[in-house]
Amino acid sequence: LAEGMRLLRRAATLKLVAAAIGIAASLLMLPLPLAALLRWGLAVPRHRPPSPADVMPLLATLLAPGLMALASLIVDAVATYGFLIPSSTRLARWRGELATSSKLMKVGYWGALAAGLLAAALLAAGLLQLLSLGAHPAWSLGAAAILLLSGVGLLLLALLLLFVGWVGLLLFLFGLSSSTGIRDFKTSAILMIMAAAITLLAALPLLSVAMAFAAAAINMVAWYLAMASAGRGAAQQPSAPQQQGQ
Repeated sequence: LAEGMRLLRRAATLKLVAAAIGIAASLLMLPLPLAALLRWGLAVPRHRPPSPADVMPLLATLLAPGLMALASLIVDAVATYGFLIPSSTRLARWRGELATSSKLMKVGYWGALAAGLLAAALLAAGLLQLLSLGAHPAWSLGAAAILLLSGVGLLLLALLLLFVGWVGLLLFLFGLSSSTGIRDFKTSAILMIMAAAITLLAALPLLSVAMAFAAAAINMVAWYLAMASAGRGAAQQPSAPQQQGQ
């Protein structure tokens, strides 16, 4: 119990760090549309399209938020695959009723990683095929289309598997709340559901920016509660392990 809770606490801590970095990257990107409008609307003559010299300064401003977004993604992946999934494995040995949610997390998150990497490889190969049309452009175009469509299909599969892993995480937190009596685990899961719902609403125009930041903030609160609850759970005296089906 204690080791599983310690791993969960580390996962939640890293998730908090990743969310904070992601919010900071988003804040840095907020003025970019206005900067592009001012530069291309005022500095670029209307009789010609923007040249590479006009675009390069804006691309340079994307470097810092882009690197921060990449760092957020890496930290989140370390939290998920290095600590969250191992914590679910250990806690499932302590309580057999957590085994199903643990399996959903493993299948969903590991499957999403594999499908996502393969999708990225196929999409990159398809784009390269388009950029290097050879002596048989019709064949090359067909091959590029197959690669791109396969990549999109795998990307959709990765998103579906990611959803499966997320559902497993919610069930895991609800199960932990029931097994330990710590209600903040359940509160954390409910807040994650709220954050996901707000993220979907963020597609609405005008409200998108506010909704996106609200969802990120709620998600941070959810992982903070999970981190604090894991700390309290690690201090509990472990009871005898229960096997599934007993």
